[in-house]
Amino acid sequence: LAHILIIAKIKQGIFDSDYRVFFVRYNDPSQVSRMKVELLSLVSNATNVKEILAELAEYVSGTDPELSKQTVKAIGEICYRVPGGSSVGMDHLIDLLQVENEYIRGEAAISIRDLLRRYPDLRHQVLPLLRKCLNISMVDSYSQSRGRSAVIWMVGEFGQEIVEAPYMLETLVDSYYDSLTVTEKLELLTAVLKLFFLRPPEVKSMLGRLMVLTLDDNSNQNLHDRALLYYRLLKVSPASAKKVIIGDKQTLGKIEGEFAEDKDTSLRDAIFSEFDTLAVLFNEQSDSFILPEYRVGKVKPLEWVSPEDRLAQEMEEIGLSASISPPPNEYYGNNTIQLEEGKYNSVNLLDLGESDGHNKEPISNESKRYLILGPNLSSSQFQNLWEKLGTGLNIKREVSSIPESTKSVDTNLNQLNIKTIASGNKPDSMRFFFYAYDLDSEVYLLQCSLMKKTRCLDLLIKTSKKESDEMETTIADIITRIFASS
Repeated sequence: LAHILIIAKIKQGIFDSDYRVFFVRYNDPSQVSRMKVELLSLVSNATNVKEILAELAEYVSGTDPELSKQTVKAIGEICYRVPGGSSVGMDHLIDLLQVENEYIRGEAAISIRDLLRRYPDLRHQVLPLLRKCLNISMVDSYSQSRGRSAVIWMVGEFGQEIVEAPYMLETLVDSYYDSLTVTEKLELLTAVLKLFFLRPPEVKSMLGRLMVLTLDDNSNQNLHDRALLYYRLLKVSPASAKKVIIGDKQTLGKIEGEFAEDKDTSLRDAIFSEFDTLAVLFNEQSDSFILPEYRVGKVKPLEWVSPEDRLAQEMEEIGLSASISPPPNEYYGNNTIQLEEGKYNSVNLLDLGESDGHNKEPISNESKRYLILGPNLSSSQFQNLWEKLGTGLNIKREVSSIPESTKSVDTNLNQLNIKTIASGNKPDSMRFFFYAYDLDSEVYLLQCSLMKKTRCLDLLIKTSKKESDEMETTIADIITRIFASS
């Protein structure tokens, strides 16, 4: 259900036709009921708004205070989000504004305030009730101060149309130290100042008393600073103060667009990026409830990279240099090195091990009995072949000495028809990428790593040959001897 909720927030309208599924059942757990109420506010539209509002009105009188408050809030959200729902929803909110339950009254006042911010022309239904609402709210507990603050805002905002507005606010000024919270004092200061610019003779004395009270009040820095700001604005330029506090209200009609507090979707988007995790259920990013040592790394989506660029990136990561082989698209073929037909059919491919005396052929001559010059490969061609040729054969050798440099290895192997794609020399290791061709023009790709501390040579060989003829072992022996002699 939490995942449906976040989808409904991002893709509005997708569940509108299934709104009855989200009606609260008598045996639903509290958390499920609250999510269903929130979903009902999101799936409402012009065709089902009346039925959903009637259903929500039934939930307000329940025994769960949190569900009742959320239901009132959902009614308000439907009113200013769904076209045509404001007039129907306002009737429900006005009824709730007069119930005996104080937390329902407080939430209804907040919803009406938000609704009037978007639809100021609906104020005529509410203004006659504000005097009664303010009197009732004064006996409510401090926990309902947000509801009283909403009533104070409405009195200040539309005070010019309320005959008793100055006297309603004066009662609050007289009880400044007795029953007002900081939130209410901040709202009262702004409301009295707004009313002063609309009805100066009636409010001037009250504003002076309130300024003295707030400037002397050191219980809250924000309250003291705001009173000081208003005082200095009035002292320097009352016209500028009026422009700052009231603004330019040429017309009172429907306000189009979103409010600033509705535009920030960063948290919602961050949670959606962790879809199908507990972050959606807790409505928090996983970093807030998972210890650092147990967090899974968040991997960014991979962008498509061409094989040639990917190989270049891999080479750069391990410190490999560019290929020293001749440029691609040059073909040497069998016409460069003439091979007599049938001469090497019975050659012993393992006759490259240790042997005594001078009967042993030079490595270059031996190698050319098994390897020929073939088409040169570019880095992209090498990468494509490497991916196509499968897992390959892993061979490990131990060399008697470490080569002086990668250049000497590259040069010596190049003379033996083993070409280098890339090579790199690090403090603890050397790495190479080679390729070669056998007598049947089958290609062999090699990845070679030499650990300097252990003198361990690790070769991974891949070939296009269908059946193994132990040529991989032969090439491994040739490379091992070249490493030892370079």
